[in-house]
Amino acid sequence: MCDLVRLSLITLALGGCAKQPLRSDIKLTPADKLCAGGQRGAICMPAAKLEHLLKEADLSLLQVRPTSSGTNGAMVMWLEFPKEAVTLKAKWKQAARGGSAINNEPRKELAAYALQKLFLDPEEYVVPPTESRCIPLDLYDVEVRPTKPTFEGSACAFGVLSYWLEGVKVLDGFDAVRFESDVRYRKTIANLNVFTYLFDHRDTRPANFVISASHDFPRAFAIDNGLALDGIINPRTSVRHEWRHIVVKKLPSKLLDRLRKLTRADLDTLATVAEFAIDGKQMDAIPITDAFEEKDGIRRKGNVIQLGLTKKEIDTIAERLRSLLARVDAGEVEQY
Repeated sequence: MCDLVRLSLITLALGGCAKQPLRSDIKLTPADKLCAGGQRGAICMPAAKLEHLLKEADLSLLQVRPTSSGTNGAMVMWLEFPKEAVTLKAKWKQAARGGSAINNEPRKELAAYALQKLFLDPEEYVVPPTESRCIPLDLYDVEVRPTKPTFEGSACAFGVLSYWLEGVKVLDGFDAVRFESDVRYRKTIANLNVFTYLFDHRDTRPANFVISASHDFPRAFAIDNGLALDGIINPRTSVRHEWRHIVVKKLPSKLLDRLRKLTRADLDTLATVAEFAIDGKQMDAIPITDAFEEKDGIRRKGNVIQLGLTKKEIDTIAERLRSLLARVDAGEVEQY
């Protein structure tokens, strides 16, 4: 089902909305309970479980608030999953009508999450779990704000839910000294940098990147990835040598071995990262199929809608991958 919440489970916490005080009684599920055997102090992020919760599990919407930064109307949602006894926060970003806008590309957020899976294990992910939903308008108008259907023929507001990371702080660049001395820090920063480089990240302001506050369990993440691969570039990114480029001096041999094994067929899986069928004005997720065509990232055939990367965007990733490996082979980027 595409519903953000089952109507029988709705908790009317927002109503007329932001005027209500922030609730203090909502208890989030701690990391050591979210993951069986999770270490205290570490960011525990069971990807498969969170994907299921965000994409399709029954839930109650407890509270909604705008995020503290950003310009695309992103919101923080407190979500309870009664059947799993889990309560967590997620970032919600509603898509523009038709599913795309200049600086609001849900398909790229979904593709960013999918891209890292091609060369990182779940415990190494640098993009938090990200899934798409379509919220029925009769609920959205009350719980969030009045809006119109995202796609013609539907009666819901489409957008992306991303797991909200707790225990993190803004990552403004990286610590070169710590990169040399701290093995865990070096690994997560290298993983992050390879991802942002391959995805041609075009909005590298510090607010889009975070790292765990715990010094003993460093995990770095890119939390806003909608501006990438083509289109506009944040002016800061165009003049500063940072995450859009390879800024670290060395990369793990294990990571490079995985990158060398990537094929064009692997990258082509990014052509369709989500697929939905409009049925009775609802949008239901259906099995992913080959892209209807390669020039558009949002495609529609009858009542079926696909989201993914264009051939040109995948070509960009393939070329950046080739360039990175060539630099490693030439000794311009060390491996360890």
